[in-house]
Amino acid sequence: MSVRLARHDFGSRSRLAAAATVLAGLLAAACEPSITAPPNAGDGADAATTERTDAGPTVASDAADAHASKADAAAPFTARQIELARMQAHLDSLYAQTDIVHRFATAYGDGVDCVPFPKQPGYAQVGSMNGAPPSLAAQPSFARATSLPGFGDGSDASGNVRACPSGTVPIRQVRLNDLARFATLEDYLAKEPVHVRDQIDAVGFSHEHAGHSLFVPNWGAQATLNLWKPAVEPDDFSLSQIWVFGGGPFAQVQTVEAGYIASPQQYGDAEPRLFIYSTTDGYNPFNTTNCFDLQCKAFVQLADSHVLIGGKFDKASALNGEQREFTLRWQLCPASECQDWEGWWLRYDGGATSTWVGFYPRARYNALGLHYAGARLEFGGEVAFKRNATHTTTDMGSGQPGTAGFGVAAYQTNLLRITTGHAWSALGSTATDDQAPACYESGVIADLSPRVSSATFFFGGAGQSEACK
Repeated sequence: MSVRLARHDFGSRSRLAAAATVLAGLLAAACEPSITAPPNAGDGADAATTERTDAGPTVASDAADAHASKADAAAPFTARQIELARMQAHLDSLYAQTDIVHRFATAYGDGVDCVPFPKQPGYAQVGSMNGAPPSLAAQPSFARATSLPGFGDGSDASGNVRACPSGTVPIRQVRLNDLARFATLEDYLAKEPVHVRDQIDAVGFSHEHAGHSLFVPNWGAQATLNLWKPAVEPDDFSLSQIWVFGGGPFAQVQTVEAGYIASPQQYGDAEPRLFIYSTTDGYNPFNTTNCFDLQCKAFVQLADSHVLIGGKFDKASALNGEQREFTLRWQLCPASECQDWEGWWLRYDGGATSTWVGFYPRARYNALGLHYAGARLEFGGEVAFKRNATHTTTDMGSGQPGTAGFGVAAYQTNLLRITTGHAWSALGSTATDDQAPACYESGVIADLSPRVSSATFFFGGAGQSEACK
């Protein structure tokens, strides 16, 4: 406790009293559900912590000292108060409230801040931004219903137009109360609190996967994801995604990941949302540049995008009814083609929306990881849950096993990899990656055209049952 207080250097008693006021405000903000901008905690602290001058003590500073003396005797800062202050400081570091040129609420309930392209969190990693996105054309897919994590039409309830001005990027609003659902800032940024693949992690979370993987040098991959709204317990998450891996031993693993996720703790509800994630060091829980979406200074989103990263989808699939889907692609673009834009690019295709969303800069990754190429691809689902006496009831996909087939089980289709020469290729031989097949399982990859497509597999499960304990 004393180490962390010293690190914040509150200094004199007058500073301590002012900091107490700031922390009290942060605690109040943690319970505030409004999407409007909170006060700038950093500015408030600076204004409130004015030191005494050479002219001697002032009435205000004497009063502050008296207040601080009472605080010293009655209620020193708690570890939780300090952690909330760290969380607010992290939010304040991403972009300034004065940088927001427009804000609105989507038709699906998400608050959006429109921030100029150079003011977004990840921009500091890139330079003059010469070059262009990758040019590999999308593969044709069958005409089926699609889903979009977008804005909706018209204006919100306050009359704000649901669109960002030209030259800005849409950033889903995140407030202190979102981070306060976690014990620490690092827990919020990590992929559920400490992600140790294929086993129970240090805080008792189990991560169970179902899908397919292959070891092959690559410059990316593409898949069409069938979208469902899985039933999720409050502390769990359930996702469907594509992974690109690089690196050697687990602690050196680097990834780029994208798909849809239902995570009540991360997002405050169990709705399926578009997400991205990347780690540079095996999901190190103390690295604050590993994070979901745009919640650290990692991903660079293009201006004028109509795709909301972290946003809710408009519709999900229905059991034995309409099937909804969207297509994602990760593609490495080297300096010879993209110059200052070199890196791992994300493409989104759904309905009328077909666009490059943005990229993780290549400089983020090392030569043993994803700097030059990926070494492994994975497609499928993942459920993370607190391991108790019984297995979680959280669904993967639709909650139905892969054997249930089209219209019932979740699927991924149009599976393709990108060679290190920027050419499309079939996956080739894959390995089934089902860690708990009695709970969540995947079927073989097969050609199901024309009903679905070539290179399709079904997967999922309902978790706890007589067979899954």
